[in-house]
Amino acid sequence: MKKFRLLCYYLCLIGFFIIVFCSFVYDNNVFYQNNKLVVFFLMPFVILFWFWLYKRKLRFPLWLYFLLVLAIDFLVMYFLRVTPSWDFGTIFYSAKSYVLHEIVDASYFEYCPNNIMLYLVLIMLFKFSSLFTSHYLLVAILFNAMMILLSLYLLYKVAKMLYGNDASSFVLVLTFFFIPIFLYVVIVYTDTVTMVFPLLYIYLFLKDKEKGGYRYLLLFGLFAFLGFCLKMSCLIMVIAILLHLFLSKDFKRLGKYFVSVCFSFLVCYFVYFNVFLSNPKYHFLDNNVGSLPFTHYIMMGLESPNYAGSRNSYGGYNSLDEDYTKSFSKDERIKANLAEIDRRLSLYTPLSLANYLGKKIGNTWGDGSFYASVKLTLKSVNRNNLLFDIFVCDGKYFKYYYNAASAVMYAMLFLILVSFIKQRGKLGNSYLYTSIFGLFLFLVIWETRSRYLVNYIPIFLLAIMPCFTIQDEKNGL
Repeated sequence: MKKFRLLCYYLCLIGFFIIVFCSFVYDNNVFYQNNKLVVFFLMPFVILFWFWLYKRKLRFPLWLYFLLVLAIDFLVMYFLRVTPSWDFGTIFYSAKSYVLHEIVDASYFEYCPNNIMLYLVLIMLFKFSSLFTSHYLLVAILFNAMMILLSLYLLYKVAKMLYGNDASSFVLVLTFFFIPIFLYVVIVYTDTVTMVFPLLYIYLFLKDKEKGGYRYLLLFGLFAFLGFCLKMSCLIMVIAILLHLFLSKDFKRLGKYFVSVCFSFLVCYFVYFNVFLSNPKYHFLDNNVGSLPFTHYIMMGLESPNYAGSRNSYGGYNSLDEDYTKSFSKDERIKANLAEIDRRLSLYTPLSLANYLGKKIGNTWGDGSFYASVKLTLKSVNRNNLLFDIFVCDGKYFKYYYNAASAVMYAMLFLILVSFIKQRGKLGNSYLYTSIFGLFLFLVIWETRSRYLVNYIPIFLLAIMPCFTIQDEKNGL
């Protein structure tokens, strides 16, 4: 077991070094670049300022923090609102059409069943809200804002449980440095809606250790299923917690959590499939086109070395790859994807593949805008205001914001590495770091883009806390 723990430690250490190196060296976004000299100049000042803030031991009422967050949210809603488009628009308009008894083309959900859960949530939300209003977009945005607020509240609670009162207040202050948390309020998608789940798993895990009983185990399993249905990456935290129990040799608890997760998945999927997926009123299976298999997303994450098309990131969404997969029958798609993956790999040399993956990692982990500044340009409603000029990539002052956001991102990545080294292989709250490492591996293989990190921003903030405070080891196990 000791050798396995050391192996996990060194794998994570190497992974964090790679993240920091690639983020620092490679360009971080294909649409806009930061000024590396400016960013590296600002980065130590960001870190020193954070240490200064922590030593000030800022304390403020929780209601005041959430009042400030709501004020920021409403400013973003007014000045940076967008007309729904891309997947966000497809899900939103499908849910709205369903509630209004209009025709819904459900073929999208056959290809992308990962977005069915959000679609069903919006249907239930719109049905309820239709009793009071027909402004469904506002309802969806307010729901998104509520989920973000809930995530921030859980961040506060978990930080308090792990590190104490000073850290819980400080971590809320740090959220104001990560502006994309608030910019994404007008984009109702799984990136922000699922931000609560990794935190919720940790919260339930710690509460179960404190109080015991089966309710926390059952809730853990239930929310593991819901998080997985909304966004697959949520499950990485579940796996990290199970690995933590295994490494700590707490096999009794590990067995309970494993049974809870498996039982909840089986029961919830049975209900989910029979009540929703196979229900003819939702038309999910009408077209019999089949979903895009997991091999499709791996193929999309591995661009051909002679790729000459337009890209939104290295290994990001590619409509040509989607058309390629859809051109095969649902039974032939996996085989076709594997053949194409093999062909693309054969065109790389070890050095060129490493270079490509470096660019992919840099685009994923080094982008301090978390891709929000691109998404806010798509069908933006109001471009003539100061917030647009600062925070959106078409804005006049955007380069200044992006350099500052990059310095914040680099500072955070560097402190994650330092915090992990500070653990010296101790288990502590290892699930924070193994989940980040798991997310890193997942996005190296999978289709990727920097906004896929958004739901783990609170976990990143928790992971850097040991740099500022003494970790409470008793809560880690």
